[in-house]
Amino acid sequence: MSALPANVERATRAAAQWVRGLTDDWVVVKGEIMMELDNDARALFSRRDEKTKEVVDLNPMEKEVIAFWKELTDVDLRLRSFKVRRETRWWKPLVSFDEDE
Repeated sequence: MSALPANVERATRAAAQWVRGLTDDWVVVKGEIMMELDNDARALFSRRDEKTKEVVDLNPMEKEVIAFWKELTDVDLRLRSFKVRRETRWWKPLVSFDEDE
């Protein structure tokens, strides 16, 4: 059993059921977990810098979520820079929509 708040643990378990090993990007996983939470619980997570979009620092609860994720999925989550995340999207649709059309 983890030391996470119960609602964060449930949200992490829910996200892990479908994300599993599809990505090791912390920001992507964090977004999926946060979709399962209400606004009060979302406030427990750190925010990105509004200008640079970089994650400034992980708080202790987020580090616990990452450890719990490893326990659930055997995936080590990584914190990547915004630039790297933009270049290596974790989900690439089969269909591309161009803005020119």
